[in-house]
Amino acid sequence: MMIATGIQAQGVIDVHSHIITSEFVSALEGEGRMMDEGFPLPKYNVESHLKWMDEADVQTSVLTLAAPQPTSADVVRQTNEAAPASRMSILAGLSSVLPYPCPM
Repeated sequence: MMIATGIQAQGVIDVHSHIITSEFVSALEGEGRMMDEGFPLPKYNVESHLKWMDEADVQTSVLTLAAPQPTSADVVRQTNEAAPASRMSILAGLSSVLPYPCPM
């Protein structure tokens, strides 16, 4: 049996992080959907996320929208655009989404 101790991972990529903007939360509140998943969304703060990345030695976070997602195309667009506009753009990728139902 081999046990590794004191080893630091390098180039860690977090592929399960969510960006939750105030507009995102307001839209869900307006739609009465804050508890659709059975629990409230956590508070999100860019600086706290960056601090966590540093503490966990995470090099990159891929941000996605949390569930549930607002039905407003404008709110989804604003949230898609929020990460690159922040300091996260250097350290994060963004998986953009389309609102559901998808407007054609």
